[in-house]
Amino acid sequence: EMEALDAAVRAGVLATATHQISGLYGLRARTRTAIVNAAILPKMLDAALKTRESMNRLGVDRPLMIMRSDGGVMNADRVRVKPIETILSGPAAGVSAAILHERLASGVFVEVGGTSTDVSVVLNGRPTRKNAVVGTHALHLKTLDVRTAGVAGGSMPRIRSGKIADVGPRSAHIAGLPYSCYLDPENLRGAVIETAAPLPGDPCDYAVLRLASGGRAAITNTCAANFLGFLPAGDYAAGNTVSARAAFEALGAALGMPPEKAAEEMIRLSVEKLRARVEELIAEYARAEDVNLIVGGGGGASVLAPALSRGLALHYRQAKSPELVSAIGVAMALTKTTVERSVVNPTESDVRRVRSEAVKALLEQGCDPDGIEVQIEIDAKRNTIRAEAEGSSALVSGRRTEKITREEASAAAAAQLPPGCRAPTLEFEDGGTFVFRAAPAANGTAPGGKRPEQYAIVVDSFGLVRLNVRGGEVFVFGRNDAGSVGRAAQAGLHYGDGGVTVKPMHLVYGGRTIDLSRLGTPDRIVPFIEMEIRENPSFGSFCLVVKT
Repeated sequence: EMEALDAAVRAGVLATATHQISGLYGLRARTRTAIVNAAILPKMLDAALKTRESMNRLGVDRPLMIMRSDGGVMNADRVRVKPIETILSGPAAGVSAAILHERLASGVFVEVGGTSTDVSVVLNGRPTRKNAVVGTHALHLKTLDVRTAGVAGGSMPRIRSGKIADVGPRSAHIAGLPYSCYLDPENLRGAVIETAAPLPGDPCDYAVLRLASGGRAAITNTCAANFLGFLPAGDYAAGNTVSARAAFEALGAALGMPPEKAAEEMIRLSVEKLRARVEELIAEYARAEDVNLIVGGGGGASVLAPALSRGLALHYRQAKSPELVSAIGVAMALTKTTVERSVVNPTESDVRRVRSEAVKALLEQGCDPDGIEVQIEIDAKRNTIRAEAEGSSALVSGRRTEKITREEASAAAAAQLPPGCRAPTLEFEDGGTFVFRAAPAANGTAPGGKRPEQYAIVVDSFGLVRLNVRGGEVFVFGRNDAGSVGRAAQAGLHYGDGGVTVKPMHLVYGGRTIDLSRLGTPDRIVPFIEMEIRENPSFGSFCLVVKT
């Protein structure tokens, strides 16, 4: 492969080699991934070069960073090798903002656009991920697990048999139609409902307004939200309520129902589609009781996300500047890289080698070595080691300079708790991390005679909530206290009929939260902790957060 690459370079031809894409066994999957990578390489490289040229003309003397599919960013030079790492990076930007800007530790992020809505789940400060699939082809690539529904702020109603049968997936944006609620009320005078196919190939049951002028306008979810009056003052989606009423009076007259009922039915049908996506994600990745918050983003956040939270009986919080959330996510994202290797029965030296390779890749992109965090995942069934490293990129390093006080960290932790909890108490602090515990205010026992579950919350020194563990126990130990390391690790093991399994367990120090349960087997946990202690001599104490 190296010889073939050299020949391509000499000939001036862009080329991809499978070893550049992945270090895992499986020639078919690796080749398939390399083919997709090669297919998008020319366009991605052209886009990166033109963006750099535009920055130079504008005098922008900053590194060009590009969003990755895992919610991080990478140096533009990496696009020359692995543009495939940008697949699905659009939705990933919003999730990055939910974690870094909105400080979502555990919950659901819903980004409502004009045509579609992206739904994702964040657990313990990290987004859920899956193997990427293009068409029916599984790739050697991890992406954020973002579920998309074809319904959003601009979605249009479909009517059959005298009722609203569905909403979307066609939106006013794609159909090239104006929203009724953004038109002057005079333009809607005398408008009537007709059914049509907004674009060739669409079903002919979409309801549109035929204006007296001969033009057409769309009735959308945003129009419904404006008519029903539940958009906050100054909201990005706010329009003319008089125009919105005129649109739904026409729709209600065509269906023989009150206009309010028609608007409510549009919102209800749209929320049901989103609810299905949220319930799928929660069922797949978490217990329902571990997710109690929805954060809404996107220009149409107020249109659908609050109603979705009510339908799911979850708390709701809207992102600041929701229409800009993806741009904010790109600007704040951490630099990330992933190294994977196929290794049978990996030893500590194998783990150290893969870990070092990931750290080196971030150092080459200009990351601060003291802020690099590496997650190790060992899959004994597939005989693989995976190192995921992240660190502060050049774009955010200047923004993350002021450390928060203990009181501010306590307030950040308290904001993650459900109603009825006592104020959090500080259990561990090392200059880069605050670890709090909080218990429900009610005395006595939980249902079933059990002790009420406490919360363990980890906040880094810049105010980012890294963990929010229901039923979490906190163990603190010094670097020379080998006995405490073993005892703390034992608390994270479960002994059952099927043998020993590892509970969710995180090593916490210096702003890092390293997931030890991804090491695969219990016998690797203590050696890995000892390795981290040896390689970080400036830290005198460490903490384990274990979900009991």
